[in-house]
Amino acid sequence: MHSRLAAVLLFFFVFLTPLSRAAAIIVKRAPGRNLTAPTGEFAHRGWEFVGKWGGFLGTPVAPHYFVTAKHLGGAVGQKLLYRGKSYTAVEALPCPDSDLAVWRVAERFPAWAPLYRKDQETDKNIFLTGCGTARGAPIVSAEGKLRGWRWGADDHQQSWGANRVSSVARYTQPNARWENQMLMFSFDEDGPPDEGIVSGSDSGGAIFLRDTDGVWKLAGIIYGVDGTSFSTGSNGKDAASGALFDARGLYGKNQGTGEMHYHDPYRFKPEPTTAGATRISSSLPFLQSVVPELCPFPLREAIAGIGTVLSVATGLLIWRRGRNRQHRKRRIRR
Repeated sequence: MHSRLAAVLLFFFVFLTPLSRAAAIIVKRAPGRNLTAPTGEFAHRGWEFVGKWGGFLGTPVAPHYFVTAKHLGGAVGQKLLYRGKSYTAVEALPCPDSDLAVWRVAERFPAWAPLYRKDQETDKNIFLTGCGTARGAPIVSAEGKLRGWRWGADDHQQSWGANRVSSVARYTQPNARWENQMLMFSFDEDGPPDEGIVSGSDSGGAIFLRDTDGVWKLAGIIYGVDGTSFSTGSNGKDAASGALFDARGLYGKNQGTGEMHYHDPYRFKPEPTTAGATRISSSLPFLQSVVPELCPFPLREAIAGIGTVLSVATGLLIWRRGRNRQHRKRRIRR
């Protein structure tokens, strides 16, 4: 798959705030989104492991914990709607070194997503799910070629698509002290009908990848998308963000200066929209530090064993002190 992000993770990511609009997974297949649970070859790839966190998504990863994007915010008392039931957030556990946030809930989840723990995501097929906008009007270049679609109406519906990890890249949020390791993927022209890309900032959505054991596992949490506005003319009057599989022949609007930059239609490679998801495998130390069930099994057993030894030792000490007191009382009576 083609990618234009390798050298520059300086493209503008649209960050999600309570005032910005949510997004969905836009695909090439008509009518532009997959809104129902996947069947056939796409079944059991992760759709069943995500819940609604306000207008966005969260993914359970342990009996009382779920993960989402840190920049979404949230509050204790807010509820995750998962498989028809509500789960109340009782503790926020944001990662200091990435855009991940872990939330602990009071109630126990009936099921949760396994994690992809390896650093072998590049060139692997992925399943992605998010919620929000529809696919909008087509974007056609001056040469009459379809280049993609505008972001459409915001209806916060969960949708899904497929893609492939093109690379792993680093991105530092402006004015932040952390650096994300991100799984990057793009909306390629030669991809299949169900190839998907996020629109706006589909933050909190989930990326799943099939491990060597055949199980689809959580590999990333959607962070952001290339938010460049494109226009069919140099005046930029119709400039708008979109899901593009090729920006050639369009004018891109500089987010800082407002200047319009023409994308040569005769460039050798297509210029697709690119998105990124915070990498789970590089965040494992943090996840294991706050979610007990995610600790490696031997370590968890060792911790449990130490706890048992300490409990027994404490019990013996209390018993010994009690015996000593009884002996002292007997000596006093004599």
